[in-house]
Amino acid sequence: MQQRNRQIGRPPSALGIVIVCMCAALALAGAASLLTNKPPIVLNQSTQEVEYQAPCAPPPVERNGVLCVPVRFLEENLGCQSFISGPTQTVARYFGLPILFATGNRVARVNKQSCDLSVAPFALGTDLFVPTDIVERHWGVRFRRLGKQTLGISASTCLPQSIRHSVSFDKTRVVIDLDRPGPYSVRRDGSRIIVRIWGALPRVTQGAPPASILPVPDIRDVLVRSVGVASLGAAGADLEIDLRYRAPATVFSLPDPPRIVIDCEKKFEEKVETAISTGLAHVSLRRGAPSGPVQVNAVRANLSSPGRKYRLRVIMAGNALRQCDSPSRVAQREGAIAAVNGGYFAGNGSPLGTVVSNGEWVKTSDLGRTGLLVTERQDVRIDTVKWVGTVVVSDRPAKPLGGLNTRYSQSGGLLVFTHRWGTSLDAKSGETTVSVSASKVTAVTHIDNQTGSNQATASATSIPIPPDGYVILGPRQLLNGIKTGQRCAIRWEVRGNGGGVRQVLEAGPRLLAGGHTKITAAEERFRADITSGRAPRSAFGLTATGEALLVTVDGRSPSESIGATLQELTEIMRRLGAVDAVNLDGGGSTTLVIHGKVRSSPSSGAEKRVSTILAIVPE
Repeated sequence: MQQRNRQIGRPPSALGIVIVCMCAALALAGAASLLTNKPPIVLNQSTQEVEYQAPCAPPPVERNGVLCVPVRFLEENLGCQSFISGPTQTVARYFGLPILFATGNRVARVNKQSCDLSVAPFALGTDLFVPTDIVERHWGVRFRRLGKQTLGISASTCLPQSIRHSVSFDKTRVVIDLDRPGPYSVRRDGSRIIVRIWGALPRVTQGAPPASILPVPDIRDVLVRSVGVASLGAAGADLEIDLRYRAPATVFSLPDPPRIVIDCEKKFEEKVETAISTGLAHVSLRRGAPSGPVQVNAVRANLSSPGRKYRLRVIMAGNALRQCDSPSRVAQREGAIAAVNGGYFAGNGSPLGTVVSNGEWVKTSDLGRTGLLVTERQDVRIDTVKWVGTVVVSDRPAKPLGGLNTRYSQSGGLLVFTHRWGTSLDAKSGETTVSVSASKVTAVTHIDNQTGSNQATASATSIPIPPDGYVILGPRQLLNGIKTGQRCAIRWEVRGNGGGVRQVLEAGPRLLAGGHTKITAAEERFRADITSGRAPRSAFGLTATGEALLVTVDGRSPSESIGATLQELTEIMRRLGAVDAVNLDGGGSTTLVIHGKVRSSPSSGAEKRVSTILAIVPE
């Protein structure tokens, strides 16, 4: 059956709960709109009935002298629930008493008993109209027409008995018990859920004012902040539930005893997908979890979209290795349509993992962690980043390289420094440097072990780095015999790649491999600040059809998004369609940019300067 229970919309922001106690006389009927602090409610003291006004859109229809209204009017103004039980059948239920209507059929079923109708239900557009006389007869309410689109609804008064609640893994339930059924309406005001019980009388206790407030429970919950009830005067009461964050709620009534139930949902999902460009879409995914809300922003990209093609690029924040900038500024500078912050970086701004940007090897790392690779053929994959480098001078045997633009090397091989390192390199005593410009050796410098003096240029350890070349640094015994004028060639490659690479961004840990969870945090020796707890997260993924996913999860905001653990991030990536995925730098760095604008919510309130971004650019 297709359920049509009353589910309240999701408001955009949070407001504190306001408990109103009105002891003054009611406003005149029609003096204020429905569902305001002065509702048009009239109490008949002799009959103990209330009448209130209700707008009806689409307007009511009279057939054979019988007033007919849409079923959704009954939902909105009585609080009944309805659901479709067959191709032409709709069930409306009010405090446990169901009426089954069939389009075009003058026989209804009330609590499984057949009942003749004065007018057969009929459809106008998407609305099912039903006669009001059967509702009056069985639900104890009466209708009269006050205007073209306004009805008066009369019902017996009721007395609220108690408010209770329960907290569970997936929802928080609030219940208000009544002495008899009473019509109600529901609205949202910011983060408040307001249930207006039209005929509720204020409880009268010895020494208490006529509009005294029903005792309310003290709720300790991650979702519900507080519950309050406010009398509206001689009749009518508002039950107000204040939520800590936006969440859907379902309101319905039950019998024995008559009660109104509000289920505030902790587990929910809201997904909105918006086209950015041909083949590119922005996905906003908001999820409810038992611990709080989670806001996900993602860009889904068909890199080979018909009519427009794109490329993934790893982009440095600046020309210098240690230069950082905001992701949005870097993305705008490079003409990126979308971008996410990239890999980890040190306090001085230098990337911590291997980076290749547009075919340029920028830096290497011995970490051997998972990263993103784009080949010369523009194939994209997620794999462990292990590289090999060699240098050949003239016809001498190739020598292994130990690193690029880094002073740290586990292998102890030769180190290479380019303009990304800076304009010069400080060589230490006992080291030798070979300067190469335009693929030719231009200088060989040995730093003396004892005196620290430079045998080529006295007492200088600052070695200029040619803008069109590099400097090789290593022990003297590895660089002996090299002379100026000799040709020099360096080769870098990723192991197992079978060809050159255009882009490499080492980050980690891996999250998904071939559709299966594979979190490699332990194997890749990540610290607890990455592996433990919830935090803002960034990730890259590939779908089974080869689409690319740039993903961020906002965090550190209990009212908006609490972030994600690595396990939760893995499930989010799977939910977005990824079969392979890798974690990127997160925390304060987490930022998603679309058309130069930040679409995520950085945890510090502003973009953090980062060393690299991963961008989607037009081909």
